[in-house]
Amino acid sequence: MDPVKISRLVGLANSEAKISVVVDNSENITELFKAASRFGSNIYVFFEVDVGMGRCGVNTPQEVFALAERIVDSSEGLIFEGSQTYEGHLQYQRDIETRRLGVREMERKVGEIITFLEGLDIPDNTISGAGT
Repeated sequence: MDPVKISRLVGLANSEAKISVVVDNSENITELFKAASRFGSNIYVFFEVDVGMGRCGVNTPQEVFALAERIVDSSEGLIFEGSQTYEGHLQYQRDIETRRLGVREMERKVGEIITFLEGLDIPDNTISGAGT
């Protein structure tokens, strides 16, 4: 993330806006935390789960835990909100059974991650997904 863009984003959170972001690496969390601390803002943070696109996101419960722990440990300024997926690659599958299998796999993977986090007393408050 570009530091200038992060500063603009975090500055918006000082207004009456609730700002949420999605991250998939610890560097994003570090930069967001620095900016939120500087501005005295709260930023709601989701982690991105890669559910088959291969462009961004984490893949294992352990990777998610590492990000969630960093967010929670930041305590001031960052609020762990939940998970985000994007299964847009399934829209190009013309075969409905292939789509169904892809959605089931996405549900399995996200479910595994949520169960893992719950076992560590880290609630996934919001589970967000998208596709066209």
